[in-house]
Order: sequence, then C-alpha cells, then structure tokens
Amino acid sequence: MNIGRKFSAPKGTTLFSPGQECPGFLILKQGCIKVTLTGSSGREVVLYRVHPGEVCLQTFTCLIEDQTYAAEGVVEEDLRGDLIPASQFRQVIEQDEAFRNDVLTSVALRFGEYQQLIEDIALTGFDARLAKVLLRLVDATGVVPVTHTALAAETASGRAYVSRRLAEFSRRGIVEQLADGIRICNAPELAQIAEQK
Repeated sequence: MNIGRKFSAPKGTTLFSPGQECPGFLILKQGCIKVTLTGSSGREVVLYRVHPGEVCLQTFTCLIEDQTYAAEGVVEEDLRGDLIPASQFRQVIEQDEAFRNDVLTSVALRFGEYQQLIEDIALTGFDARLAKVLLRLVDATGVVPVTHTALAAETASGRAYVSRRLAEFSRRGIVEQLADGIRICNAPELAQIAEQK
C-alpha cells in the first residue's frame, strides 16, 4: 500500500506527546513505537507498542475525534513508513476499502490487548506480570536490558516494588541482577510464574 508521503525517524525520537495535534496516520513498515501514559505523580505505564501492520490507538482516536494526543509515543527501533496527512485520513478511510478493513481489524486487535492489560493489572498477581514482562523483553543473550524504572512502567507499578520482587527472584536463582539489566537464569521457572494468576 503506497498511500501518503514517506516518513522515517531514528530510535529515541519522540513522535508525539500529550496536548500535541496529530499530523496524520502512520502506516508503519519498519520499526517500533512505544506508547506510554504518565500520571500527575510522574508514574509512567506502557500502554502498548506499535509494530508494522498495527494501529496506534492514540493516533486513531485523535484523527476520528479531532482531539490532541493524551499519551507519548517514542521510537524504540528506527522506523519508516508512509504518513497520511490528517486532512486526508477520513477521505482515504472512506474510499479505500482494503485500507479501512486493515485499520479496523488492527483497532479491534489493539482493543483486545487493552482488555488483556486491564486484566493483567486488575486480576493477575504482580510476580506473574513481572515474569511476563521479563520473558517478553529478554534478548538473544538471555539479558533484559532495562532499568528497574523501565520495568515499573512495563508492569504498571512502582520502582521500589519491582526492585524488591527482583531481589526475591534473584535470591531464588531465577534471575541475576546486572549493572545494565537482568539476566534470566531459570527461564522455565520464570515461565511457570508467568502462568500464575
């Protein structure tokens, strides 16, 4: 699909932030965008990540409801794609049936992810949430290259609580805390914890 103009941004770029007008709809072809919400207390939670073929609900809402952004989107992996200007989005979604179907399917899937996020926060024990995040973020070397603060944002909790639970995981031989992240020492046990409610 070649709609809109070419768009690219390097890792670390803030694409949008609260109160900002939406410039248009990005059809992501490569890269990843992390979307976070920060409360008045400064506590941050990761809402979702946008990968190629997926829709950013923040952008979709801004374009459909003519609102400004309520969250922040930061490039996690260099990205490229096509940007449909905000002024043309409604026309394209009305006239291009394949595009409309792709967008609506992606929106439905994203809502399912939101439902899972709410279920995890409200109904799943913290250790299981932390274990799921560690398993999702682990790299090929068995290391999760993030800080305790970043893990707090990923698990919708506080940094001090993350640190205490990681210390317990470490005591049990499940992880090893490193200066630059966390090494997974016992992935099968971590997977068992992730399956608990």
